[in-house]
Amino acid sequence: INIGGKRTSIAELNYRLNQIIKVEDGAFFVPTQNEYEHKRLTAFVVANNLREEEILQALRQYVDPVFLPRPIHFVDHLPRNSSGKLTRESILETFSQYLLSFGVTRINQLQNHINRQANATFCSN
Repeated sequence: INIGGKRTSIAELNYRLNQIIKVEDGAFFVPTQNEYEHKRLTAFVVANNLREEEILQALRQYVDPVFLPRPIHFVDHLPRNSSGKLTRESILETFSQYLLSFGVTRINQLQNHINRQANATFCSN
């Protein structure tokens, strides 16, 4: 991931997130952006009795501020497959459910992105 000329990996960010006490599971996600939007990471977190500010405070110790997730979405579980992995499709589905509260335009943008990703994957195989 490259944001503001700084680089890190999703794996490193996920590792730092999941090292936070009381975080049962968590994953960073890069939502679809168009050319006019700034890249902003988001995170899905399974954690009881933990506030967003507590997560951000813990991440600030290890993560550059440009990589802090905004917003953080608290969920009951992450949609892991039988081998414990999060697929891009499952996390996109989780994110699209979140977007339902923001209106149809953004969901259409996400669906277009999903279709482009699927076509790119299909064409490259």
